[in-house]
Amino acid sequence: MASDGKKSGQMKKINKFYIASLHLEEVFGFHCQVVSLTEELPSAGLPEISLQHLRRQLDAYQAAVTRLDDLLSADTLSPLSKQVIAANKERGRAWRRLNAFAKAMNACPEASVAAAAGRAKTVIDKYGNPTYLPQLQESAILYSLLQELREVLAAGDLDGLGIEVWLDDLEAKENAYLAASRKRLAELSARQVGAVQQARQAADAAYRHLVEWVNSFVMLHGDAPFADFISRLNVMVAEEKEVLKGRATRRENKATPDEADKK
Repeated sequence: MASDGKKSGQMKKINKFYIASLHLEEVFGFHCQVVSLTEELPSAGLPEISLQHLRRQLDAYQAAVTRLDDLLSADTLSPLSKQVIAANKERGRAWRRLNAFAKAMNACPEASVAAAAGRAKTVIDKYGNPTYLPQLQESAILYSLLQELREVLAAGDLDGLGIEVWLDDLEAKENAYLAASRKRLAELSARQVGAVQQARQAADAAYRHLVEWVNSFVMLHGDAPFADFISRLNVMVAEEKEVLKGRATRRENKATPDEADKK
């Protein structure tokens, strides 16, 4: 199949890359983003048999990533794992403070402020309470929640509410969690063995299968139902390719002085 998005009548295709070359912390972050992105895939508008095959691939991929997440989350012995646990609790507290603020401001005697609080609470309630979910799902929900609240804020629908400080706090706590998680994953990557290694390989394989199926569906049904998903995923793939390219360049640069010394 064409993988550069330029062939087959200019139809879009998901670009491929050597996912096995990514470090554990990199590939886990990539899989988390792709799982969130799969919401862009069609759930209707295709023949039922195609929708069934697509759902089967999505379920398999999401299950594989969840399995990897479960194994990584179960490592609670190292100091870095304890930092992740603490950061996860902090982002949970930040979400509860944001929710409590929006709820309390619903009763503000200033009508315009109360209305703004109502709009904010509607967005928060749309995503529900993510603090009881697995860490992978919590991050995906917080990302979407913060993005939507920022958009509503930029549109002027939350003027006068003073919610910015609570959004900044939640975003900072989420970023702190993600940073701690990346450090822990880097530590695990250095000793990647057994179940974690197998789960990582299963997630990588499930991702490749999903890509193959989506590209096949494009050939059958055209790229319109998949255009947004493919475009956004290809941006992510390009970013990962740059990571791998930069790593290869650094290796070459390190090798060059040694070669010069031999001359």
